[in-house]
Amino acid sequence: MKTINTKTGTLLFSIALLAGSCGVNSTKILSQHELKPETENVKYEKVKAGHRTFYSEIIIDATPEQVWSVLTDFKNYSWSNTIKELTGDFKDGGTVNVVYYNDYEKEKTTTYTHVLKVIDGQEFSWSDPFAGGMVDNHIYRIEDAGNGKTKFIQIDGCKGGATWMMGSAVSKYQLTNYPKFNRRLKAEVEKRY
Repeated sequence: MKTINTKTGTLLFSIALLAGSCGVNSTKILSQHELKPETENVKYEKVKAGHRTFYSEIIIDATPEQVWSVLTDFKNYSWSNTIKELTGDFKDGGTVNVVYYNDYEKEKTTTYTHVLKVIDGQEFSWSDPFAGGMVDNHIYRIEDAGNGKTKFIQIDGCKGGATWMMGSAVSKYQLTNYPKFNRRLKAEVEKRY
């Protein structure tokens, strides 16, 4: 397994994004995941050249407390295809190191440091610079969907920096990988509970 330091990882991630930034066909990418409209919802928007947004949700057959328990069990993240590990001070205003998979199948990773916003039991997020000076606003949110079910929401995007040039590739990564993360979280929660 190869871990890439932040500086090298940012450069390689930027090159990969540039190579794939010729455009995003969200319909084609989403159809690859065979979204289930009764339990899943995914939206992508190019607000303008320098601003992209991503929204996804999935219904999980478990309580919000159970979903939060699995989502924040960072020592047992073997099910995740986007985050390998999160270490540090997991609290509102805390600083954490997040090891991301650049390529899950090849186990290539990059580490970024984030300052967290945490609403215990409901949401955690960060909004920090990453490759090419872009800033994301990544949110993991849990909402009670009633009848012992939970709506898990994952929101992200990119803005500023090189978004005008690399935003399509970032959006392609989100559209390809975040619905998989949501489904893996659902499967892990429902397996544990």
